[in-house]
Amino acid sequence: MSRLPFFICIIMILVLTGCQNHQPIAEATTTKQEPSTEPIHEKENLTESDLMSELNLHINEKTYTITQKNYPILYRYVSGFENPEKQLNALNYSPLLEDQYLIEFACKNTTCSHIVLDFHLETSFLLNDLSALKSVDWSTDKRYISFLFERSNNDGVKKHHLAIMDLYTLEPASLELVEDEPLIPLPNQYQYEIKSVKFIDGNQIQIKTEDIIKKSSRNVTTTWQYDAP
Repeated sequence: MSRLPFFICIIMILVLTGCQNHQPIAEATTTKQEPSTEPIHEKENLTESDLMSELNLHINEKTYTITQKNYPILYRYVSGFENPEKQLNALNYSPLLEDQYLIEFACKNTTCSHIVLDFHLETSFLLNDLSALKSVDWSTDKRYISFLFERSNNDGVKKHHLAIMDLYTLEPASLELVEDEPLIPLPNQYQYEIKSVKFIDGNQIQIKTEDIIKKSSRNVTTTWQYDAP
């Protein structure tokens, strides 16, 4: 009978020891969870602050506002300079329609990236990266425009990319060869040399190219149908 109190004391000591060992584990788990959410919240606040930044662009006595939300590509480009607004206003702007401009930026040697900004639609469209703009042509109603871009390969051979845009929507138009025309690849992605581009009636455009089928020195003229996006 004298051994019973002794065993009871041992059991009570083990129980108390187990409770003390368990409590710090719970505290340590709580400590790890709390700080993990705070840095994420701070990054979100910084991003929202960046989106609120505005730059003023002055063109021909007009002032436009450039934000990261509406014009992200151009905004991020000029933000890499010490004085973003000064760099923004130093770029080359060519007017298209009212409150609409073709802009050259990120130039390297004789090539530039080209983007169209529309301050009425409050949006932009990147046309091409690091190329030379060879020519621009308009449809008779001034709604459609063609941009012919040029690049030279390592051997100095010139290849071209043709982009046709609906200026009312700032969307690219699709191209399809008119029936019975010789089958050649689309005039994009710098696949061959394009000599000239000309709008004609009926939503059509004529393209004079090198003879990529017979690979002769003569030029070939093909007719393409362009459709509204």
